[in-house]
Parts: sequence; structure tokens; C-alpha cells
Amino acid sequence: FNKALSSLSQKEFEQKMAPVFGEMAHNLESFNPVFTACLLKVQMTLGASDYERRDEALQSLIQPLGGEYGLCAGYPLLKT
Repeated sequence: FNKALSSLSQKEFEQKMAPVFGEMAHNLESFNPVFTACLLKVQMTLGASDYERRDEALQSLIQPLGGEYGLCAGYPLLKT
């Protein structure tokens, strides 16, 4: 598969991959509201939960998806 993709010209690659990239973009955009709702549920425990536990929960939610923001799984977030 990789060999077949790498043998395509830039134009062929763009034409063939356009539907794939479109689907990926749609999936990411439809996922965002669900992810935001999860983060909101954690934040809504303010006053009923410990700061450190909320911070750990948010880190666990964000880190697997944070590569695009410079956050890497397995590396701790810096303290603010």
C-alpha cells in the first residue's frame, strides 16, 4: 500500500486521497463536541473534587489527542 501511494504523482495522490482526507476531517469535526462534553463533565466537578485529580483526569483525556498541539503521550504536562 505504501509503495503504491509513493509511486503516485503529487496530482494523482491529491486526487485519490481527497475523499480519505475529507472523511478524516468530518470524523474529527464530529468528534470535537463529544470530546468537549467529556472535558466539561470533568470541569463541572469543580468544588466537589480535588484539583490534582481533575488535573490528572484532564491530562489523561487530552494527551492521546494532543500531538497536534505539541503534547506527547508519555511526557508529563508542564505545570502552569
